[in-house]
Amino acid sequence: MPEGSTAFAERLESVRLSQAEFRRLVQRLSGIELDRATTSHWVTGQREPHACALAFLAVIAEIPPSQLAEILKKHPLAP
Repeated sequence: MPEGSTAFAERLESVRLSQAEFRRLVQRLSGIELDRATTSHWVTGQREPHACALAFLAVIAEIPPSQLAEILKKHPLAP
């Protein structure tokens, strides 16, 4: 498994977001839609994640969990 994919899976878990929540959050903030298979491949190590995906997770990790929950509550993610 590529090292970046391990980092992606670990960071995704550390911010307590599911793959679906991550995809929706990226779409909401950037307007870019990620395919379900893309994040799945990043988590499983089939593909190396984009550097900006890792950076995005690093930024999210700096937000305290209670504050992130409040942000997501105020701005619900569209399906």
